[in-house]
Formats: sequence, C-alpha cells, structure tokens
Amino acid sequence: MDSKERTPFVVKAITYFANIIILNLLFLLCSLPIVTYGAAYSALFTMTRELNSGETVVVKGYFRAFREQFRQSTMSWAVMFFPGLFLYAQAALLQQVNMDVPDMLYVCLLIPAIVYCGVLPWTLIQSSYFSCTLKQNMKNAVLLAVQLLPQTIILAAAQVLPAILFLFRIVDFLRMWPLWFFVYFAAVHAVAEYLLKLPMSSLVNSLREDHSKNEGDV
Repeated sequence: MDSKERTPFVVKAITYFANIIILNLLFLLCSLPIVTYGAAYSALFTMTRELNSGETVVVKGYFRAFREQFRQSTMSWAVMFFPGLFLYAQAALLQQVNMDVPDMLYVCLLIPAIVYCGVLPWTLIQSSYFSCTLKQNMKNAVLLAVQLLPQTIILAAAQVLPAILFLFRIVDFLRMWPLWFFVYFAAVHAVAEYLLKLPMSSLVNSLREDHSKNEGDV
C-alpha cells in the first residue's frame, strides 16, 4: 500500500527533475547566439511555469514559446544588452587594474549595476505573460522591480551569481560546471516562478488592463 502511494510521487519527482535538466540544456543551446538570449530566457520562464502546473512535455512547448515570444523578448534584450555589456566591461577592467581604486568609483559602478540587474529579468519575463510595446515593457519592468522587491532581489542575485564567479572566481566557476550545464538556470526559474505565482497574477491582470486601455486610447 505504502509502495503504491509513494510510486506516483517518486515518478513525478524523477520526471520533474529530468525536465529541469532538459529545459536547462535547451536554454543554454538557444542562448548561444547571444542575440536570442531574451527569447530563450522568456521561453524558459514560460515552461517552468507550465512544469510547475503539471506539464510533462517541455521540448515542444519550449520551442513554441520561443517562437511566439521571440519578437518582444528580443527587442527588450537588445535595449538591455549594451548597458549590461558596458557595466560588465567596467567591472572586469576594475578587477584587472593593479592600483588603488577610489571607493567612490566602485559605488558609481555598483548603483547602476544593482538597478540594471533588478530591472533586466522583468523586461524579459513579461513576454511570457502578455504582449506590449517596448516602451510599456520598460515602464512595467521598473514598476514590477519596485512592487515585487523581495522577488526582484532573488531574481537579480540568481542571475548575477554565475557572472560574478566567472569574473572574480574563475576556478570555482569551472569546478561548478555540472551545476550550470544541467540544473542551475532552469531550477532558478522554477523557484522564481513559484514565488511569483500569487503576486504576479494580480499585477499581470492590472498591467493587461492598463495596456488595453492605452491601445484603446490610441
């Protein structure tokens, strides 16, 4: 009796973990061209939401979401890519400088970096919920980052951890390659989606209504 009761849970757990690995590999594969990172990120968030809702067929769904959300998420990523590249290049430069750097210079870099890391996930996640203009997307991203501050901190921290390790602790980063390659990104998205489920439902409905009103006014 106990074995029969435990079997469905064990099967579900194994299937869930296998799908996490599949989604992580799909995300890395679709992110390789760099320009497609936004669509890969949005599609990953969409499918972790489906996975948390009980979906078990993720490959077909991932590529469907990737295709449907490509335009909006790629435009958002194009806007965010160059500021992010500039900030990362500055951080790498400071890390390589063999001289004392004023603390104020670090502060001047840290503040925009924190803002950037807080806003970036929201610019890419929105396309998995609804369609909107680029201008509305950026406005929504700032509002979401502020209104859902605890979730923003989690998303930002999870997003920058691999980059920080790669920049400052390259040896540790390379030692952890199985984590990045098989699990990390999909698992982070799955946890983030679970934490966002309740607060996002009401906010998304509100943003959809605002977007519909703006389209109606136009």
